[in-house]
Amino acid sequence: HPNDIFIVGDAHQRIYRNHPTLSKCGINVRGRSSILKINYRTTEEIRRYAFALLNGISFDDLDVDTDLGDKCQSLTHGEKPIIEKFKDASAEFDYLLSEVIHLKSSGVALTDICIVARTKKLVDDYIAQFTKAGIRSYAIKRNKGDDRSFDGLRIATMHRVKGLEFKYVFVAAVNSRIVPLTSAINKTDAVSEAESIASEKCLLYVALTRAQKGAYITSYGRTSEFLG
Repeated sequence: HPNDIFIVGDAHQRIYRNHPTLSKCGINVRGRSSILKINYRTTEEIRRYAFALLNGISFDDLDVDTDLGDKCQSLTHGEKPIIEKFKDASAEFDYLLSEVIHLKSSGVALTDICIVARTKKLVDDYIAQFTKAGIRSYAIKRNKGDDRSFDGLRIATMHRVKGLEFKYVFVAAVNSRIVPLTSAINKTDAVSEAESIASEKCLLYVALTRAQKGAYITSYGRTSEFLG
């Protein structure tokens, strides 16, 4: 039909500065919208933990109403996200390596495991370390798809992992000054700063909810304030 359009969105995954309002774009959704209530990707335990990170932040429904996120639930259940803190980066990597090896020996394909970090430099560092340890690794780069024909551990930034899904996800280096990333916080005024922090929380939410079965959060040194 003329002007036929179907839009799906989730304001909780809004990690960029653009905050479009559909009605202001000439798209009238009043009385024609529905809330999708079933999460088919991740477990209820991961969904609840990730959503709790967004506590206190107001989200719109892509229009003028508010989305409280309280109507959604997952169909599957599993373990709560595993949170591990370490003294230094070396100890954290030793843990990541041992868990990846354990999952692989349990029959999980490396292509179904992803290490997620906040910055490209961290991604490069993890790739170098896993490669040195004998674990074939594949960086999911910007503007390129995940080549599933390449057999190896997936490693990506929080921004790049959006839209993807894996059986197991490790969100690594969730440290102070990295999550939230200091350089990403706009301190021009209180409103800009609050919006920047909200975007950083959404990034962590996005990273965690890529996991279908199991999610891990690791940190070293001083842990991110987002983890309490």
